[in-house]
Amino acid sequence: MFCNTKIGKEYTDLMEMHILELSKLPPEEKNETSLLQWMRFLGRKTRKDFEEMAKKNSELEEAYDVLDKLSADEKKRLEYETRQRAIRDYNIGMLTAERRGIEAGRKIGMEEGREKGRTEGVNRINQLNIELSKLGRTEDILKAAVDKEYQEKLLKEFEL
Repeated sequence: MFCNTKIGKEYTDLMEMHILELSKLPPEEKNETSLLQWMRFLGRKTRKDFEEMAKKNSELEEAYDVLDKLSADEKKRLEYETRQRAIRDYNIGMLTAERRGIEAGRKIGMEEGREKGRTEGVNRINQLNIELSKLGRTEDILKAAVDKEYQEKLLKEFEL
């Protein structure tokens, strides 16, 4: 939230934010605004494109000269490339770590789920056996031990 403390207003129109997408620039026109020229300049890819833009505007020519000097300075270029490589390596490392963490979490969750399922299943079967034993239905206990379908039928019968 933007706040202007001098006049006590919570919101202010003193700050605006514009998002400009270089990929959505309209076709080039003769009398373009300075903003559109800068956007086209920033979107250039080759040295020739930069030189052509610099010829059209003195501000762009000054920016081109600075870019040209920076690109000519081998040390600065290597520093830039090293910085970019470090950023890419960091991002790849974070993505890899995230993927490993997700995979490890899935494995742990599946193991816990299986263990919980086993425990609950054993508890249900034990409870079924207790109920059948109370009723003297030992034959059903033996049959349920070897026949899974019959076991499920009995579990439903006793609502377990």
